[in-house]
Amino acid sequence: MFQYKNKIGIITGGAGRLGKTFAQALAKKGNKIYLFDIVESCDFLNENIIYIKVNIADEIEVFKKLDEIFKIEGKIDFLINNAALQITNNFEQMSIDDFRRSIDINLNASYICIKAVTKYMMKSQSGNIINIGSMYGVVSADPNIYGNSGLNSPDAYAASKGGLIHLTKYLAVNLAKYNIRVNAISPAGVFNNQPDEFMDKYIPKVPMGRMMKKEELLGPLVFLLSSASSYITGQNIIVDGGFTSI
Repeated sequence: MFQYKNKIGIITGGAGRLGKTFAQALAKKGNKIYLFDIVESCDFLNENIIYIKVNIADEIEVFKKLDEIFKIEGKIDFLINNAALQITNNFEQMSIDDFRRSIDINLNASYICIKAVTKYMMKSQSGNIINIGSMYGVVSADPNIYGNSGLNSPDAYAASKGGLIHLTKYLAVNLAKYNIRVNAISPAGVFNNQPDEFMDKYIPKVPMGRMMKKEELLGPLVFLLSSASSYITGQNIIVDGGFTSI
């Protein structure tokens, strides 16, 4: 039930830490992954991981690239909306332009990719969309955790991820008739050698007493992609070590 292979998928934000982790794991399972990102290149590509430079906020560009992929592969089985912009200003410092830019990448661009990919999924009457949300799309960030660390989780990020989670539910209902499942995964903070000042305030808030390893997102990801979750749609799986349960 947890086998997942011979599929064609798109991962946005594919050149980042999570995108790389997702792509490598899914490629090892025998899938072909197309990465969308705006960097010039990736250093972990192979015959099953292909990089395409795409501005996902540009709908014309996204539709064009997906059409090219479909002509090559004949299908697109899944989309993982992973790209995100996180400007770490607090409310007092956040400009309206930066807020708009965050919403444009984190929410609007995800919608563009969904609109583009479902064109093919509707034809095949099959598809799987996973949106990467955040626990801060569910609860507010505690400013006392962040202090002067420069790692603030901003209002724009919270608003965009909250919107993406609810969009997940809405689209799950409306795309079910095409046999397209739509779910979200909302992670907590991923360990990345953050400074001790931050760790000392964050860790006590987590019942499991540590930050998440990026590999711990692979279980929920594979579960939602595989037939083991064939009757699950419209859900938001929170992977946070118990943070939001307090």
